[in-house]
Amino acid sequence: MTEVNILSEMETMIYPTVDTPQLVVLIQYQVGQAPLRMLTIPKAEYRHQDLPRLIREDMEKAKTAGPRIIEV
Repeated sequence: MTEVNILSEMETMIYPTVDTPQLVVLIQYQVGQAPLRMLTIPKAEYRHQDLPRLIREDMEKAKTAGPRIIEV
């Protein structure tokens, strides 16, 4: 089992389209010294008991999604 630090959990409004507001829960977390990660979950679909599963799924995505490299 991996220890995860929940750094913040807050509700905010986003606009997926200009005229469609959506209430979401933003959860910022960190595993060890890894970079911070953030989950954005629609408020209507968020259940606190699902948080461990959602974080596990996001951690798997983080393993395959490497950093982008750009030239400036």
